Amino acid sequence: MLPLYKESRILQETQKPWNLKDWQKFSCSFSLVCDEQKNNFFVSKELDLTIKLKPNGYIPRSGLNMVEYLNGISIQGSVVYDIGTGECGLLAYYAKARGADKVIAIDKDVVAIIHAKTSSVISHDIFWIAGDTFSPITPAYKFDLIFSNPPQMPMQEVSLIHDYGGYDGREVLLRILSESSQYLNKTGSLFLLIFDFLGVTKQYNTSPTIIEIANNLGLDCNVRATYQRTIRNGGKTEQNLAWIRSVYPDYKFQQAADGNLFHEMLILECQHL
Repeated sequence: MLPLYKESRILQETQKPWNLKDWQKFSCSFSLVCDEQKNNFFVSKELDLTIKLKPNGYIPRSGLNMVEYLNGISIQGSVVYDIGTGECGLLAYYAKARGADKVIAIDKDVVAIIHAKTSSVISHDIFWIAGDTFSPITPAYKFDLIFSNPPQMPMQEVSLIHDYGGYDGREVLLRILSESSQYLNKTGSLFLLIFDFLGVTKQYNTSPTIIEIANNLGLDCNVRATYQRTIRNGGKTEQNLAWIRSVYPDYKFQQAADGNLFHEMLILECQHL
């Protein structure tokens, strides 16, 4: 496929639009490229997949970490639900390119859905929904795989829907956990990407861990991968550091050799107990 751009017109594998000092090729062979018209694309020749990025949009770095992990699981023939697909629909397109039988992608942001469903030539093979978590889906419908990199930034005040996870960052995560067991096949898996300071495996305040909550909801959860996430100057995490520390007083951010703070992102797999 790869028809949204012509290979001969690619100028470079570029870092310039987002100053991506840490850009890398992931094992699924995604590259970030631009053409003469300065359109930017994710390209995977291995998957025969091209995704056009929104002008002045964002790079879904954590979504790429999820892709990196999902390379090691079987997707062929599965029914997939991507919660919070974002403006480029990365995980939805990835799942379809990996051979998923059916893919449904949902996002609360109508503008994001509008762009995502026009960003690749295989967009017509995916069902796109503007909505919140499982609200438009009947519980009679079952999924083999559910993916989500949900809004999870702890914030004192309501903010952008792609960032705001409630006062403790857990609001959307816990809603997905509480509802997902109705929609998972008996042998299905829910994969969540979660910031470690939210208390996934350890308590950082008086609230139970996310894994403990999931167990009480009838889900067996295990951390499958860990990725380091640098706190960027001016980013949402830095802007909310004081609030995060007040909500999770026992969590300590780590400091890299270059002086930048960082934390970890965990990929959690949940299945029926």
